[in-house]
Amino acid sequence: IQFYDRTSIINPCLDSSVRFVEKLVKEVNQMHDQAGVPLDSYHFGGDEAKNILLGAGYSSYPDELKQQPFSKSLACQAKVFVDSSFDPEKIANYWAITVNRILAENGIGEMVAWEDGLRGTTKDQYGTQSVAVNFWETLYWGGIDGLANIADDGFDIIMSNPDYLYFD
Repeated sequence: IQFYDRTSIINPCLDSSVRFVEKLVKEVNQMHDQAGVPLDSYHFGGDEAKNILLGAGYSSYPDELKQQPFSKSLACQAKVFVDSSFDPEKIANYWAITVNRILAENGIGEMVAWEDGLRGTTKDQYGTQSVAVNFWETLYWGGIDGLANIADDGFDIIMSNPDYLYFD
């Protein structure tokens, strides 16, 4: 996903993507039930769904490779006309809220995600009882402000800072 190429991640604008996640969550939940271990928490991920070539240090790459994820998706372009609340600049937020709805419908009480996918939303936009954020900004370089913003938005926080707590 780091080198986004329009084929490496699920397109959230496709109905088939929603059906896929519905089926996946339902079946994983059933496996947990059969094992006698309820699925209480689901990690959404939510990070890396971006084109890193848009960031600093990639000026030598051709401009045609530097596009926002799904900016050329016909399904996303069509969704703008069907749903006036759909914002192509906030596709990650749209997808996080969509997946969260699926989790809530399947009785899963908590969604966890990396902060990238939830930035720009607040806890009250989600249907699960808990939404926890893996906070990974570097505290040494001012990440404490981001931490305060996430707390103000109502999310539970899992400290995952690379300068102290991130073991990769």
